[in-house]
Amino acid sequence: MAAEAGRRPRAFGGVVSRSLRCLLPFLLLLAVPGVALASTVTAVRYSTAEGRTRVVLDLDAAVPYTHRALSNPPRVVVEIPGGRFAEGVGGLRLDNGYVEKIRLNTLQSGKIQVVLDLVRGLDYSIFTLNNPDRIVIDVKHKGSPGGGDTPPPARPVAKPGGGSGGGSAAKTPAKTPPKTSSPPSPRPQIPAVPPARDVWVVAIDAGHGGQDDGASYHGAREKDITLQLAREVQAELEKRPGVKAFLVRKGDYYIPLRRRWTLAEKQGADLFVSIHCNASKSQKAEGTEVFFLSLQGASDEQARELAEFENSVDEKMGVEVAGDDLNGILQDMVQADVLAKSQMLAEVCYDHLFELGTVYSRGVKQAGFGMLKSPRMPSVLVEAAFISNKKENKLLRDPKWQRSFGEQLADGIVAYTQSVGASEKVELR
Repeated sequence: MAAEAGRRPRAFGGVVSRSLRCLLPFLLLLAVPGVALASTVTAVRYSTAEGRTRVVLDLDAAVPYTHRALSNPPRVVVEIPGGRFAEGVGGLRLDNGYVEKIRLNTLQSGKIQVVLDLVRGLDYSIFTLNNPDRIVIDVKHKGSPGGGDTPPPARPVAKPGGGSGGGSAAKTPAKTPPKTSSPPSPRPQIPAVPPARDVWVVAIDAGHGGQDDGASYHGAREKDITLQLAREVQAELEKRPGVKAFLVRKGDYYIPLRRRWTLAEKQGADLFVSIHCNASKSQKAEGTEVFFLSLQGASDEQARELAEFENSVDEKMGVEVAGDDLNGILQDMVQADVLAKSQMLAEVCYDHLFELGTVYSRGVKQAGFGMLKSPRMPSVLVEAAFISNKKENKLLRDPKWQRSFGEQLADGIVAYTQSVGASEKVELR
């Protein structure tokens, strides 16, 4: 739908917010007397990993919700107005040393509550995901489990039970392994996502460079345009309080794909944003799109072809391509929220770039880009516009448009940091 909405070219300014347009049906529904929004929690599940306990509420639709921390006893409360629990969905006892149990309440006001009873006051973060819709609550582990010196026995991840209308999460008692069994092989230690802090460090990566021109059309080279766009984004971010930005590539030279994100990590980056220009054999192809990493395949065939083209650059430049331990890092990435937060970053950046109003909007997609494979930094790739399209080629070279692009992308990055930062800095009193 977003793509259809962006088909007509629009002038600078005077653009109705995409987010507002998406909210209009919701607002109109609220204005109709007697009409109430309702959503069903189809499952409640949890997992315990190093550093956090995650509770996931599976929903049949996206809904507004509120959350708060309470003390005496310590707990986290999530409320959904007009919601209900599917048949068979019930509370869970965790006793993992940090979260004692999950309670489900239906209030007379029509709200439903999900209450996480904590062993003691602990920080938490909360965010939503879609396709499918769900609310995710992460309780952050601090200190010894239960306040003691001995950790509790490991418990398996709870999984939703079967059933036609969604099922309740089931938990199997942990089995003590025989004394003769060998311990599992240690997995490589991968740095966790950096905690929210007062200053966010953003790495801006200008695609291509050096012997690698990228795509070249109508007298313009991708490597030159991406560097200029990256400079505009950096300059704009440097004006914003609480943000520090640096360029991964500062001049006309080539950096291998993997080294781009490892360089960013070494400089303490919290976020990684790679800027490219799209190209197609069809000069009618147009638009802006934002990608985040997929480890299981691209969103569509065109995304797959684009990722293959970008990833082949190292080989063309004579750089030995190191294999990725994708299976090894997948669990770490999911546990550290990198993929989820990369999606959030992509969505927010796309929303703000949509406000440029000058190019067709192609949406948010996934593909296996090599420069997005950091296991600790939320990372996105922005295809600013089609350098192969005469009209968009002209925009890409226009200093005024470049500045507007830098402003809008910076707005998106800052909006993301504010949203995630606020949720991650919630403290229990």
